[in-house]
Amino acid sequence: MAAPDLSAYLKFGLATLALWRERSHQRWGLCELAENPHLLRDIGLTRAEVLTEASRPFWSPPHRRISTAPEISTQTTTTWRNLASSR
Repeated sequence: MAAPDLSAYLKFGLATLALWRERSHQRWGLCELAENPHLLRDIGLTRAEVLTEASRPFWSPPHRRISTAPEISTQTTTTWRNLASSR
């Protein structure tokens, strides 16, 4: 039985710590952003959305926003169908 490669575990652990540190910094920045209504309008988020994301723990992955523009996906699907039927 071969010994486990500890360097792979160490690399994974260090990468995880770096990711968590980055998330912590980003969420701290979101707290500061929540105080500026002009910037919130620029990025299209509400203060509540920003504060909800900022309050998440650093180990929790970011919440993914779902596009509210269904016409884009419908248009893309229609375009692919047109390409497929023209062959």
